[in-house]
Amino acid sequence: MSGIAGYSSSSKDVLGLMLDQLYHRGPEAEWIYRGKSFALGCRVLPSEVNPAGRTHAQKADTVAVIDGHLYSKNGIRLPEAEMLTDLYSRFGPDFVEQLDGDFAFGLITDSELFLARDHIGTRPLFYGFKGGDVYFASEAKALLGLCTEVEELPPGHVYTQRRGLRSFRSLQCPVPEFDSPKKRLVFSCTCCDSL
Repeated sequence: MSGIAGYSSSSKDVLGLMLDQLYHRGPEAEWIYRGKSFALGCRVLPSEVNPAGRTHAQKADTVAVIDGHLYSKNGIRLPEAEMLTDLYSRFGPDFVEQLDGDFAFGLITDSELFLARDHIGTRPLFYGFKGGDVYFASEAKALLGLCTEVEELPPGHVYTQRRGLRSFRSLQCPVPEFDSPKKRLVFSCTCCDSL
């Protein structure tokens, strides 16, 4: 569990205040990136041996922060945040469809902000708007006083400023739903059958 936050505005410098609200999610250290139109940051846990690349990464004009874990079926052996920037450089805006794991992240380019959450919703992510700017954080309390409305990013969704909120296809197998603990559900997963 780490704390991530950011926004799409160059007019305010509130990232430090937002991350202060997430101190308990990473008391070891704080990392901040400020660009021309975006700012991202994260809180780092003491258990993070090498947080650079794992919780945050930058590759050219692409910067990412992540809470969670990513897995690669392609044999890519990169820390999580570096994997995000690498996949974006290879697949462009549809890179989220290459992700597998439990995650919530923010990724920025020179002109776009991406927010995404895994299909189960293991890691929380909230976002809100004020005056045309987008703010996001691991916990809603980091957005209070900054946004007129705060919403939870639904599991299995990605938000971008250009495309808005949309669901994305996942490499993960679907999670079966049970009506009761006694009822057993048999399901087949075409994505797992091919592995």
